[in-house]
Amino acid sequence: ATVEWDNDKKIVTIEKGNKIHVQLDNPKALVDGKTIIMDVPPAGINGRILVPIRFISEALNAEVEWVNSTKTVFIKSDYKNADSGNIQNWGKFSSDESWNYYIMKDNVLLRENKKSKKLEKVADNIVCDLHVNDDWIYCVGIDKGVKKAVRINKTTKVKEIISDIPVNSILVINDWVYYSSSENETILYRTKTDGSVTEKILENGNFSPKSWLVQDGWIYYQNLPGKNISRARIDGSEKAELTKLFVSSVSSGNIQSSDDNRFEIKLIDNEYIYLSLNNSGYIGNTFYSPGIYRVPVNGGNPDIITEKVPVSINMDDQWLYMAVKNNDKYRLVKAGKSGSELITINEYKQNDIPKNIYINNSTLIYTLLRGTD
Repeated sequence: ATVEWDNDKKIVTIEKGNKIHVQLDNPKALVDGKTIIMDVPPAGINGRILVPIRFISEALNAEVEWVNSTKTVFIKSDYKNADSGNIQNWGKFSSDESWNYYIMKDNVLLRENKKSKKLEKVADNIVCDLHVNDDWIYCVGIDKGVKKAVRINKTTKVKEIISDIPVNSILVINDWVYYSSSENETILYRTKTDGSVTEKILENGNFSPKSWLVQDGWIYYQNLPGKNISRARIDGSEKAELTKLFVSSVSSGNIQSSDDNRFEIKLIDNEYIYLSLNNSGYIGNTFYSPGIYRVPVNGGNPDIITEKVPVSINMDDQWLYMAVKNNDKYRLVKAGKSGSELITINEYKQNDIPKNIYINNSTLIYTLLRGTD
């Protein structure tokens, strides 16, 4: 949000979608020209103007939650997380109002004007995880042979290093860049998008690329010591188990921890986390076949959506889009999020290998390996 202060009239103007005017010691606020009475007026303390956080946040269409145990206010406004599924597909495509952005196989970042279709180069040495937010492009770039979190000014095309910690992947949520070090992927950090502040958030998790997600003020991840899929607040507090991470080869047997029998975090929406399981097994007496499952974001048992294990997967509000193998040939299919028959959208050519699936409004963009291209 942008904030402006009129010292003569003692008025604060806050804008992010809606425009809010509040005045020092005045309980009346203007929200897009409409007068609303606040519970308490803005107050001046030690040279600063304090405004009612719940009123301002909700007027900006954000959700406010008070956690009494830690005396913390969480403001949920993940409006810049709309491309979460594209980032899970390595984020080599993104878009804004005017441009489509593409990372080419030679690590060149190009953008295409949506009206003129003209292509222009933005930067070299760009690897993955494009987030196009406001005036900046955030991504993983190569600096002196090392992959790092970088940002590029959309107008000047000047590249800046956000953090010197080596990374393989990033996730940008509002004003923070979340990542793990490529040298130790069991610790999760976050750094302000301008590089000014870095915090260690969580330890003892699997924070390797595409194994964790951030949504609505929560981090969803594989808790390694607990052998479960957990979530924690974005400050690392309130850790909670959501479901078991591993399945056993026998009913009620001891669970052996290996990559072959674990649920992998794939996607998330407001209600569910979507998981994949490559090999069958048991949790207690319940048998789980290979496939795609979903678990409520506040925890529960996995429910199967399809017994197909996709090579790649993405989603919109209604559908899961997947590249799946059928009789030695791949198909691009869709399925309802609650489970339905797979609907074929397209068939890959013989010997094509599916790579990523991207969604841009109502358009599907998918990549594949054909020969060496």
